[in-house]
Parts: sequence; structure tokens; C-alpha cells
Amino acid sequence: QMFVAYVNLGFAHAELGDYESAQRTFEKLLQTAQSVGDQRSVAFAHEGLGYVFMTTERFPEAWSHFDEEHRIGKATNAALTLGYAANYRASAAWKLGRYDDARADFAEALAIAAPVGQEPYKDLLADVISSSAALVLSETKFPEASTKAQKALTLAGSDYKTIAVRARTTMGLALARSG
Repeated sequence: QMFVAYVNLGFAHAELGDYESAQRTFEKLLQTAQSVGDQRSVAFAHEGLGYVFMTTERFPEAWSHFDEEHRIGKATNAALTLGYAANYRASAAWKLGRYDDARADFAEALAIAAPVGQEPYKDLLADVISSSAALVLSETKFPEASTKAQKALTLAGSDYKTIAVRARTTMGLALARSG
């Protein structure tokens, strides 16, 4: 329960724009979780630190934390952790100009989000498609970006508001830039 409180507190600080407090909270979570060997909470701490660094445009640091979350997800066979880590790592990679790495990570995240013969993880699927729409927007592929953003928006619906906002933003930019 304490670890969940740290995660919630860290993201609350970040949502309020207090990134220093968010970073300290996630660092404390990381230290505490490592000391008791709780790999799931260690992964959450890395995700939180990656989020803080993405939001503050410290992309190399963000990528490193998402990479560590990815490593833990793979080592513990935690599919959703692995899927989200691949998605977040992809977003950091393309912002570092590493488009091939980003595409490989998006493909991995997409395979986890929409497993063959099973129901998709709708939130992860919408997030991956929205994030990959931002990548193609950065490549000035406006029609493809708009199409992906619309698909993410449809998947997100009213259930996943943050994803829907990002998808709408990408779609709006793609439409505006395409003339």
C-alpha cells in the first residue's frame, strides 16, 4: 500500500507541475522498493522518473528510465509493464532522433496491446496508436498522423481522456499543417 501511495503522490506532484517534488518522490520509491526487492514497484518508480524527465524534456534520462522499466518487465514476464515501457521508450527514442528504435518499440508495444486471439488492452492500444501518430507527425506525414490519431481517439473514447486529448492535439496539428 505504501508503494501505491508513493506512485500516486509522485504523479500528483507531476500533474501539478511540481516536477522536483515528483522526482524526489519517485527516487524515494525507487530506493525503498529496491531495498525490499519489490521489482514491480521498482518498475513503477522508473516509469514515474521517465515521465518526469519526458515532461521536462530531458529525453536521454527519460529513455534510460523507460529502458530500465522495460528490462524489469521482460525479466519478470509482466506483459503490461513491458508494453507500457516499450511505448514510453519509443516516445523518448523518436524525440532523440532514433526513429528505427522507436518503430521497433512501438511494434513491440502494439503486439502486447493487441494480442492475437485475445481481447486487446484498450488503454495501452489507444496510447500506442496515439504516440505513434505523434512520431509520424514529426516526420511530416500528415495524412497518416491524422488517420492514426483518429483511430486512437476512437479507441480512447470517453474512457481515456488524457489519451484522447493527445490524439486530438496530434490530429489538429496534422490537419492544420496539411493545409
